[in-house]
Amino acid sequence: MVTLTLIVLMFDAFKRLTVLLIDNDVSMGTILYMMILLVPQALTLTVPCGLLTGIVIVFGRMSHSLEITAIRAAGLGLIPFIAPVILLSMVMSLFCLYNNAVLAPQAMTRFKLMFIEMAKENPTAFLRAQEPVTRFPGMSVYVEKKYGNTLEGIHIWKLGENGIPETSIRADRGIISADLQDMSLTITLLNARQEDRNKKDTTRLDQIETGMKAAQLPIKVSIRDMLDTTRLRDNITILPIDEIRGRIFGNKGNEPNMIPLLTEIQRRMVFSLACFTFALVGIPLAISTGRKETSVGCVLSLGVAVSYFLLVLVAMAFKDNASAYPELIVWLPTFLFQGLGFWLLAKVNSHPV
Repeated sequence: MVTLTLIVLMFDAFKRLTVLLIDNDVSMGTILYMMILLVPQALTLTVPCGLLTGIVIVFGRMSHSLEITAIRAAGLGLIPFIAPVILLSMVMSLFCLYNNAVLAPQAMTRFKLMFIEMAKENPTAFLRAQEPVTRFPGMSVYVEKKYGNTLEGIHIWKLGENGIPETSIRADRGIISADLQDMSLTITLLNARQEDRNKKDTTRLDQIETGMKAAQLPIKVSIRDMLDTTRLRDNITILPIDEIRGRIFGNKGNEPNMIPLLTEIQRRMVFSLACFTFALVGIPLAISTGRKETSVGCVLSLGVAVSYFLLVLVAMAFKDNASAYPELIVWLPTFLFQGLGFWLLAKVNSHPV
């Protein structure tokens, strides 16, 4: 579990926080604290996957070494033998439920609040080198290099209502400045060139026309919505489960669509039960496979975990479609895998090796 958690933080959080450290002079202590805040979110996946990997490796080696055969020959049944592991998986599922319902949402909320507070102190942090920025209203920005408030290789696309660029502006250099009272950023482009698309059909790239050129071109963008902490409540994935329940049962017409809220609660419960589900599938799968190699156990665990979570994510894709009953179909992977696990256990119990 520790290894998987470190891998998740390395490939996800570490990259973003390293960029933050380089571009915004954030202390290493703050970076470490923000990485700790990301741990509960990572545990949502790494605890079930770590438990599954351990189960597959241990029972696979025991089966290969004929230890399970010896245990059965001594008169001990398979079910009493695996009962402690099943009990452990239930305890881990309870921990995951608390983590998914309380710890992870609180930690992610604090993480995002810290980003907003740092942005208030240094609003130019919204622009990072070699990272597309799509958070500005009606605009997409890409900067090749950034040195403090100086930018190089600037590309700006003004988007239409359908999200397709209508105008593109390029500049060799630029200077970014912030106005906290007005909640805005001003990007002053130097040697700017503009290209305009056909307004009737913006998809016709062969009809792009050369627009104006300017030695200096100031472009002002609003960051008011980005600095609004109250908008965090719109993201239900980082809300504690008690607050989601309050919005469901205390609804007075403020929530026109309750399905995403109901589906989010069910998703967290499904992810929490993954430990118990993986134990039911992993134990008989490892015994029937009977391989002692750690690599084989890791591959089997990866296949089971990816299949399970992929099915959950597919079900979550219908969260805005009330007619598909997403709050119910999100449970299908759990029922399928647990049914498979009980069937495999019965089969292995009849033929243990």
